[in-house]
Amino acid sequence: MGLATEQEKRIWQTYKSLKAVKNNRIFILDADKSNAPTVSEFVDVIEKMKTDIYN
Repeated sequence: MGLATEQEKRIWQTYKSLKAVKNNRIFILDADKSNAPTVSEFVDVIEKMKTDIYN
């Protein structure tokens, strides 16, 4: 994660009509972990999603 993910987030934030944008609920996941996960990386991604969504 880093510069590319911040750019992606800014791109999504240009869609002002999206409820997620209005509520500042755009979350970016680590593509290396979420696209080719091992069991432990999969669990890490699921936990990050849970944290982002429910906190």
